[in-house]
Amino acid sequence: MSSLTLISHDELFEDCAELEELAALHGLMIEDFDPWEVADGVGIHITGDKKFLAGHLYQETESDPPELVSAVFASPITSSCFAFDIVVRLDFQAKGLGSQLVDEAIAEYENLSNLREEIFGDSKYEYCVKVVNPHAKRLLERKGFVAYETDEYYWMMKKVAK
Repeated sequence: MSSLTLISHDELFEDCAELEELAALHGLMIEDFDPWEVADGVGIHITGDKKFLAGHLYQETESDPPELVSAVFASPITSSCFAFDIVVRLDFQAKGLGSQLVDEAIAEYENLSNLREEIFGDSKYEYCVKVVNPHAKRLLERKGFVAYETDEYYWMMKKVAK
């Protein structure tokens, strides 16, 4: 029986004893769950300023090694605007993983936006999401995003307040 589990940055890189144990059972190390390799595998370059937020671990059966099959990366609190990138391995697309990762990015934005207001007095922290995939554009539109700038290669999108 297969399993698909959403894991956070902390579960992968900091509080990772359970994952380390699972990896060791299959001769793996935490370093084998590299979110940047997932991005490279689908041809997406993640800029060095973004951090890994969350992703999905997939395991076909208990005897199979787990694999990281998706990831969401977001800009740090010091960026002038909030951007995020989502990657889902091709064989796992159209299964709702991207939608879950968008929700993770939105939650991160809300956390950082509140922190920026407390720390910097900055209430103008906005999204600046560059979308190159029409499927991702439609997903973001369902989550309340609108395109505010376009050209033949991408859409710049932001979330509209409700």
